[in-house]
Order: sequence, then C-alpha cells, then structure tokens
Amino acid sequence: KLQFLYLIDPGYTLTMAEGVLACLVAPPSQDPAAVDACGGAAWKVCHVSDTHTHHGSLDLGEGDVLVHSGDFTMRGTREEVLEFCEWLSRQRYTHKVVVPGNHELSLDTARFKARLQKFAAKPAQLENLKRSCDPALFVAAIRAAGAVYLDHAGVELLGYNVFGTPYVPPVGEWAFCAPLEERERLFRDIPAGTDVLITHAPPHGILDAEAGSGKRRGCPALRKRVAELQPAVHCFGHAHAGHGAFVAEGTAFVNAAVCDEDYSALQKPMYFALKKKP
Repeated sequence: KLQFLYLIDPGYTLTMAEGVLACLVAPPSQDPAAVDACGGAAWKVCHVSDTHTHHGSLDLGEGDVLVHSGDFTMRGTREEVLEFCEWLSRQRYTHKVVVPGNHELSLDTARFKARLQKFAAKPAQLENLKRSCDPALFVAAIRAAGAVYLDHAGVELLGYNVFGTPYVPPVGEWAFCAPLEERERLFRDIPAGTDVLITHAPPHGILDAEAGSGKRRGCPALRKRVAELQPAVHCFGHAHAGHGAFVAEGTAFVNAAVCDEDYSALQKPMYFALKKKP
C-alpha cells in the first residue's frame, strides 16, 4: 500500500517499510533541519531536479551528498551547461552526483553521433561540431566541478551502491528518449543490490501525474524493474507536478522537481538522511 508524505504539512506521520529503515534515518523531507537533527549518525543528502537554469536561486545549505537528477538546462546549450557547472562547483557538499535529463540535448551521445553523420560530407562544419559540441567536453566540465556524472552507470558512494540513468519515454525531439522495448532492455542493466537509484523519469504511477489532466509521465518498464530490485531510495524528477515523496514496497520514492509546470522555481529541494555504515 502506498503511503503519501504530505510534505506541505509538517505534522505528517509515516511508518516506513523494513527495507527503507535499513538505510534511512528519517523520511524524505522538504525541511533540511529534519535531516540535520539526525546528527553524526547519518549522511545528509540533498536532492534537486528540473531546476531548468533556476538553480542559482536555491540555497541548499551544506551536507554530504548533493544529487541532481536532470533537466538543469532548458535546451542544453553550451552556455547553460557551463553556467550550471560553475554553480555546481560552489555547492557545499562533499559529494555531488549528476544524472542528465531530456532537456540536456548536448549531453546525449547518440544524438551527437547522428549529427556527425549528417555533416560527414561537410568537413569544416564537422570539425567545428567536434570542437564545440562533443558531449565529452560537457561531461568533463561537470566532473571538473567536483561531480560524479552517471549516464547509465553506477558508483559506490559512502558504502552505498548508486546507479543513475537518464532514459525517459518518448517526448518530442528531446534527449535520452527511448521506446518501451529499448527501455526494458536498458533498465535490466540496473544491477541487483542497488541501494540508491537516480533516474530522470519517474516510475509509472508514482509521483508522475500532470496537474489537471492526470496524465501519467512515468515509465512502466522502470516501475517493473524497481519493484524487482527494491532500492532503498529512488530519486527522480521529470514530472514537475509530482513533486513529493512516496514510500512503497521497501522503497522511498522522491520527486524533487524544483520547477512547477510553468517552469517557475517554486518547489523545494528534498532532503533525506542515509545511515552511516559501520
């Protein structure tokens, strides 16, 4: 049974599932003080998503891990990515993890390769494309800002197995879009034993509804894989109106989209506390 955290009401109560309790000291919250109160027994994690160039307006405080689950730009321009990197470098978190979203057009390697083929017969344009638009250049800038960049890859962090993947259901001509069969194949790559899963897309049916229409923006293939793996925490964004948190079947689901559906940065970052492992 899904249990919704009414995050606008500080008086909510929650009984967390056993799998979540194994890793989390307290439920996800919009209030960083709730995590700070855990003291030295926990790692403080701040999760943001869908900042869409508005990250400069955020005061995230300081802590142990900062997670951005994608859409930090509007169209993934060079200027937008480099400005994000400059902001990222100033954030007072010991560890930083970045997963791209569908708005990060310049970070989608498959799209870049297709553009190279398009200009194969135009040497001057091809060389300029390689020199200024190669996703490797932007990945290097994100890493130089002190972040771990996860494009369908994993890392061990503070004793936890973390996996990040950007793929979303098709949505126009944006980045990292994949049909259902391809997403089913891709999400099988998420390894067993993943403690913290970071995706841009939500799982279908969880914090993924559009305001008004109720249309679901989540991914059924992702929902199925998460149910199989039951990570302690699943961080995502993409569906702006889904901002909040759920706990179900041993997993805490956290949608930290900062922008609302009008792309105004009116929604708060999310915080949670991971237990320090002995």
